[in-house]
Amino acid sequence: MNQDTKKAEIHVYDSDDESRPGYGSAWDKDHFDRLMDVGPEKQFSEALSSIVDGSRVLVVGCGTGKNVQNSITAGATEVVGIELSSKRLCEASKAIAANSVEFARADGEELPFRSGKFDIVICHSVLHHLPNWRTDGLEEICRVLTAKGQLLLYEPGRYNPPAVIRRRFFPSDIHTPDEHPFDPSELERVLSKNFETVEISGHCIISNTIPVIAKYLPINIPIMVTERAYNLEQPIVDGVGRRFAWVLTGVAGGPRSQY
Repeated sequence: MNQDTKKAEIHVYDSDDESRPGYGSAWDKDHFDRLMDVGPEKQFSEALSSIVDGSRVLVVGCGTGKNVQNSITAGATEVVGIELSSKRLCEASKAIAANSVEFARADGEELPFRSGKFDIVICHSVLHHLPNWRTDGLEEICRVLTAKGQLLLYEPGRYNPPAVIRRRFFPSDIHTPDEHPFDPSELERVLSKNFETVEISGHCIISNTIPVIAKYLPINIPIMVTERAYNLEQPIVDGVGRRFAWVLTGVAGGPRSQY
C-alpha cells in the first residue's frame, strides 16, 4: 500500500496532465505574495537563519530547488536535495549548479546517508506526503541529524475551512490522493517524542481567502487589506485557533535518538 501511495504521489508531480489548475491559479498573486511575506514564509525564513557558515543541510522533497538555493545563500557548505519526482529533480538540477550542491532521487523514509551527516533537515510541504511520517520518516530524519541538529518544518493544517474545501472540491496540481495535512496538536506531540525541543506556530484562518476574493471581485482591494487581516487574526491563531490554521511552521531540535 505504501509503495502504491508513493507511486501515486510521483504520478501527480511527474504528470503533464493540465486538467487540474496550478496551485496558485486561484489567487491574486500580489495579495498572495504579501500574505506569505508577512506570514508563514516570513517565519520559515527566520527559521532558516539557523543555517550558519559551515552547515550541512538536507532538503527532503526539494521540489524545484528553492530551499536548496536558500540554504546556499544562508552559508551552508554542503547541501543535498532529494526528490522522488524525476521531473522536479531535473528542474532543480538545471536551475542550481554549485560545487556544494548534490541532487539525488531518494525516498524520505529511506535516506541513503550515514548517521549524523547533517546539521539541518528541511521539510517544506513534505511530511504530509510521507505514508509513515510518524515512524520511518521521523526516525530517518533523526538518524541523519547530528546530536544538536534541527528539523525545519512548513506543513499544511488539516482543519482550515477554506483549505478543506479547496482540497475536497478544487484540487490543484500539487494535491495528491493520499496526502494527510496535520492536526497541529498531533504533529507537536509526535515531534516531541523524537526531539528535545519543539516549536509549532499556526498561520491564517480566513485571511488566506482574501487573495482568492481579490482575484475574482470586480473591484480593486488594496494589498494592505491582506496584511491587516493576517495581523488581526494572528492573536486568535496563537491563542485558541491554531487547530484551524492553514499553515504550520516549526523547528524541532536535538533528536532524542539517532536510531
